Amino acid sequence: MKNLELIKPTIRQYGYYKKLLSDPKTMNYNAGYNVSYQGYHYDTGCIDFNYDKWKRNIKNSYFAYIKDTSIKKYIGYVNYHYNSNDDIYECGIVIEDKYRGLGYSKDSLKLLVKEAFNNGIDYLYDSFERNRNSLKLFLDVGFKIYKDIKIIKFNKELDGVIVRIKTDKFLPNTNNLRNIDDVLEFMKNNIRYGWIDINNDIHIGNMKDFRRIYKTMTINEILKLGIGTCIDQVNLMHYLLNKINIKNKMFATRIYEANDYNDLDSEEHMHCFILCYIDNYVYHIEHPNWYRIGIYKYENEQEALNTINK
Repeated sequence: MKNLELIKPTIRQYGYYKKLLSDPKTMNYNAGYNVSYQGYHYDTGCIDFNYDKWKRNIKNSYFAYIKDTSIKKYIGYVNYHYNSNDDIYECGIVIEDKYRGLGYSKDSLKLLVKEAFNNGIDYLYDSFERNRNSLKLFLDVGFKIYKDIKIIKFNKELDGVIVRIKTDKFLPNTNNLRNIDDVLEFMKNNIRYGWIDINNDIHIGNMKDFRRIYKTMTINEILKLGIGTCIDQVNLMHYLLNKINIKNKMFATRIYEANDYNDLDSEEHMHCFILCYIDNYVYHIEHPNWYRIGIYKYENEQEALNTINK
């Protein structure tokens, strides 16, 4: 998964959204529909941004920018809102034109589905014409075709579909693991480096104020949110290894940089890791350190500790 984060903007931060709505290249997918809402441009799909409308629509809706934390830029947005006429939550995703084709859509949709689950929503829906690339994307993510429909676009009737997904789709299954390779694969598929603070805000790709406000998570929170620091990830791997009866130990290695240990602004170097003991060998499963993801074999525990510490 890419280093993506969903950021809910304040009303004063909607400049990027306004920019996307006015960009014909980004909004061309939205052109040609027979809709009557104010500010819609039939020929281009662009929409005039209305601050007052967004202030009114906060209830029963979710809107977030997609941020690629590796380049520190927004690359699009995701959203869902409650459709009272059909009693469903409809969702959507828009990737800015210059970032399309780079693999952002699938991971962003998964994050949106997880967010809906965390907010107590059981299903998300979307609809579009059947021959659009969107259908393949949504099916690849795990949506299913719910209903066939007809869509009018540029005064032509087209075949369309409504798709739906149950939002618990991406809750990880911890019951199919057999060995340490399965544990590493589970971590790679389900857990990203990130953390939650004492205000329950999620942080991806940055460690600002970590020492002041970091909060450890339960196993269920790690699995539900799909994130964790080395501390949380090692705790999760400990839990998974115990489930398959593989002997393991958790460790932390740390450099103490200064004598004033109460200086919460000073830099700190610490890493937690886990060792497994199988057939007289010691194995180090590394996942939170994304530079060294893998499984490393050692003759004994001391060799492993010396190497990792160094």
